[in-house]
Amino acid sequence: MSTQFNPISMNYWGVSQPRYVTKYCDDDARQCLLNGSLKFGSLIGYRKGEETRFTDQSEGMVERVINFQTEGPVSHFKTPIIETFGNLGVTIKNCGYSKEFDERVFCSSIGPYDTEHHKVMLEKNSDVRHYLVFDLRRLIAGLVHETRNNAEYTLVPGKLNVVYGAISYKEKAREENPVLNASFGYQSPKFSPNEFLKSVFTKPPFYCYENEHRIMLRLHATEAPATDGHPIFVENDYLRKAIVESGTI
Repeated sequence: MSTQFNPISMNYWGVSQPRYVTKYCDDDARQCLLNGSLKFGSLIGYRKGEETRFTDQSEGMVERVINFQTEGPVSHFKTPIIETFGNLGVTIKNCGYSKEFDERVFCSSIGPYDTEHHKVMLEKNSDVRHYLVFDLRRLIAGLVHETRNNAEYTLVPGKLNVVYGAISYKEKAREENPVLNASFGYQSPKFSPNEFLKSVFTKPPFYCYENEHRIMLRLHATEAPATDGHPIFVENDYLRKAIVESGTI
């Protein structure tokens, strides 16, 4: 399945981006970051608890909920969880389902370093004693430089290998409206690239304390990455120079 992201998708977040982002981390991650090495973790890996952080069970999942009723008979009704034929009518209430996918992301918190926010993060994960503040524009420039000068990346004109923005904290499930097909039946609409992209940048309200900013990185601009849970590591001097402050609480 091809999921093609282009600059128009950025309208979802708007044009405003923070000047600085803060990364809270443990001992090992701190040293890697100071060396200019960034780890882009797998959404599936996060969900399955393979990373040292609070597990969000909705990571790497596009979620939908169906509330639907027909006014008359239908020949065929098909969704990923329900399929019926020759019905007098169909009524579905609060029926949810999901689809798994994966992307690689670098997570941080919006804004310069804040001691009180660091304490909140420590309450959730006692390992993140260290912090590093990045100039976001320099950080993005370093990543773009990497994608343009490393043969490991595949660029496609008009498409994006690097997508970034603030997390939106709200329920992820989207109301689905089954569509009428050519045989006068109803079926679930296909998942759109933008639907996957919005899921990457949406988290349940419980996690709003993170005040998270994400950078999504793809090796191939128009091909969905493997769902093997393996991270991507990026290392160059531009990323190291994007660090403007670091310390330990």
